[in-house]
This record gives sequence, C-alpha cells and structure tokens, in this order.
Amino acid sequence: MGRSGGSSSDGGSSGGRSGGDGYSSGGRSHYSGGRSSSSSSDSSGSGGYWGSSGSGYYGGSSYGSRNNDGWSLSSFIVLGVVLFLVWMMFFYDYDKITLSSFQRMPLEASLSKETAWYQDNNRGSAQWIGDREVLETGMKYFFQKTGVRPFLLINTIDQSITVIYMTEEERLFYTKEQYNKLFNDEAHALFIISDNGRGDWRYDDYIGSQAKTVLDKEAINIIYDYFDKYWNMEDIEEEELFSKSFSNAADRIMTITKKPVSPLVVLIILGGAILVIYLILYFIRKFKEQKIKELELTKVILETPIEDIKDNTNILD
Repeated sequence: MGRSGGSSSDGGSSGGRSGGDGYSSGGRSHYSGGRSSSSSSDSSGSGGYWGSSGSGYYGGSSYGSRNNDGWSLSSFIVLGVVLFLVWMMFFYDYDKITLSSFQRMPLEASLSKETAWYQDNNRGSAQWIGDREVLETGMKYFFQKTGVRPFLLINTIDQSITVIYMTEEERLFYTKEQYNKLFNDEAHALFIISDNGRGDWRYDDYIGSQAKTVLDKEAINIIYDYFDKYWNMEDIEEEELFSKSFSNAADRIMTITKKPVSPLVVLIILGGAILVIYLILYFIRKFKEQKIKELELTKVILETPIEDIKDNTNILD
C-alpha cells in the first residue's frame, strides 16, 4: 500500500506538560481493505495521509553466427535481458520505503520516563496483541536506536469509528489529549491505531517536543511505510507487524539511505556495455577475417608459377 499524497499539520501543546510544543504529523488513513484484506484504495485529503514477438538476428557474416563462434547480436540481447532480470530479482528495492535523507542524532534516553510500551483497548478475544514480548522487542530496539520511547495505542472498533471520521482539528486535539494523559515528559512518541473492522483504518501520532528532534515528518513517514508494508501480510500476527515495523524503521531513520539505482539507468548501462563488447568482438572478428584473406592471397601467390602470374594479373586483384 503506497500513499497517494497528503499533508501534515502541526500544533503546540496547550497544557499538561512544561516541556514545550510537540506535534502531530497528520497521520495516515486507508479505506476499503482492513487488517484481513489484501488490498486497499487510498485517497488524498488536505490533512494527513490517506492513506509482437520475434527474434532479431544479424545476418551475413556477423560475429557469432551459428556457423562461426556461436554468439550473435540476438544472443547478446538475451544475455542482457537475463542479467537485468537477475538484478531486478535480487538487488532492486521493491519496498518503496521513504528514504532517510540526513543523519539523525539519538535522544538522550534519560529524557523519557519509563512507561508501558502499549495499550490495547480491546478486551478478550478482540485484543490485537497476543504475545507482548514479541511486540516489545521491536519497540525496545527502536528506543535503543533513537532514544525516543514509542508507545502504541490500539483503539476499539467504536473508538476507531469516531477517530477515523474526525476533522483534522478534532484529531489534533485528540492525539495531543491522549499524549497528555499518558506521559509526563516530551520524549515519547505516541502512535494510535484505529481500525473500524470494516476495511477502514488509520494511523495517528503525537510526538513530544524533545522527541521531534529525532522523529521529524520524514521519520514518521518511514514508520508508516513499514506499517503499510506489513499490514496486509496475512501470515504475520499484529505483534510481529508492529515489532518489525519499529525495528526496521529505527535502522532506516538513524542512517542516510542511498537512493536506489533506477532500473532504467541499469538497463542503459547494461545495454551500453553489451553493445560495446559486441562491437569489440565484431571488429576483432573482421580483423581476423581480413588477415585470413591476406594469408590466403599470399598462399595463392606463392603457389602460382611466375609465368601464370604474368599471364593472369587478375590473380592479384
């Protein structure tokens, strides 16, 4: 699930803590899919992320024809296509995760007060988290790498329905209010998951003023991209979904991501290299053919009596 656009909205804290202004990235919404679906459709809003065949040949005396060395131009083209496909299969990044464009410095761990790592408002069999240890492993790793203590709040279906259809102003107030209820510092990052059980869901956040020095909007996009990546993988449970998302996001956020090489660039370079190799081999073969012709002519001259040469000057032509 990729995002189709959107923007984020910032807002300062209006009370509860004296640490300064936190912010909300605006969140990301998805419609028509849900946790149990394998597809979703995204729409962009003004406040956040909603969420003919045939083979060619070189005829005549081309290098590598079947009658010569076994390599024709079409053979080189096939080789190029195979190499390109191998590169696409093993080296191309299909994740489409937001790139980390600059180096971030971790927050001092002492700035955050120790709290729980998540709160699942669902009860009984409706609870999302079955193995808290799996979830907390990824969240603790995120904290170790970034210095920001993440917290996951999972809403009930009724709560989710309310949150999903809030206005941007209402949602900003809501996320800030939840942060103030849960924490007494500015070094936490609150992530709220709302899923109405009918294919609509969204992620929201509120980032403390100290935590936002690490978790800027680009970093939040990275986290949400990993949420999206694992969301519709039906073979993993929710605790693994979020654990992997936080641990992978931490590694990416805290490093500079190299821009992946475009397949078009690889195709051009590969095609150019194959063409150069083909032309080199082609001219080498032509040079050899010319040498063979000269040797054959010399042999004919040496084996022909002088009288015959004088009588038939065409032999030298």
